[in-house]
Amino acid sequence: MELSYHARNHLFVLKMTSFKFYFWFAVFVESFPIVPIFLAFKKWKVLPVIIKFFIGFLAADLLLNLVGDYFYYLQRHNLFLNYLYSLFQSVFILLAFWSFVKRKAEQLLILSLLLLNIVLLIIDFLFISKIGSNYISGFYINLVICFVSVYYFFKGFVNTKYQKKIPNDFFLTLSLILALQFFIKTIDIFLGKYLMETQVNAFLWMQVRNVYSYFMLFSLIIYTYVLYNFRTNET
Repeated sequence: MELSYHARNHLFVLKMTSFKFYFWFAVFVESFPIVPIFLAFKKWKVLPVIIKFFIGFLAADLLLNLVGDYFYYLQRHNLFLNYLYSLFQSVFILLAFWSFVKRKAEQLLILSLLLLNIVLLIIDFLFISKIGSNYISGFYINLVICFVSVYYFFKGFVNTKYQKKIPNDFFLTLSLILALQFFIKTIDIFLGKYLMETQVNAFLWMQVRNVYSYFMLFSLIIYTYVLYNFRTNET
């Protein structure tokens, strides 16, 4: 059913208003990692390896966000950055978990997942998406990070050595928020693929992106809080 002129005009106004909010709010959220990164650098010498890898993930996202915004202002194509997001997220987050575990079998499994992620990214980039949509490899990599995070959250939660310090344990908090964050990212990629086909769906997609930005801000605030309260005797 075709929309009337007034309906299309009203939808356009709503869409542009939402886009302006999304753009400026998203830029704010994308810049927020500088806060936990700054706190981490102040304590860099006493931080365990897992947190240093995690800060690498935040720093890579921050730099890619800045590059993406720069390309946007120049009105140049920046979709290829989607592959770099997936690459650095996969490398830094999986290596963070790899540095935490001690069992050789678990370390080998994580390295195997990392290698598989990189291979899938290359295949997707060269032969499937080509334009930078990164739907297939991005969807898979987000699921992998989500499941790994869930696994190590419950592993740490039931482990007796964590029982007395669960409220302040960085690893448990990190695993839980990462699991939620990448679960939301997985849904976001799925909706992004199927909500951009019509103008009405594109407006709905923008609202989804706004909700996603709110959750990302929440995650970054939690990371900042935990880093601010980090103590060496908790590692």
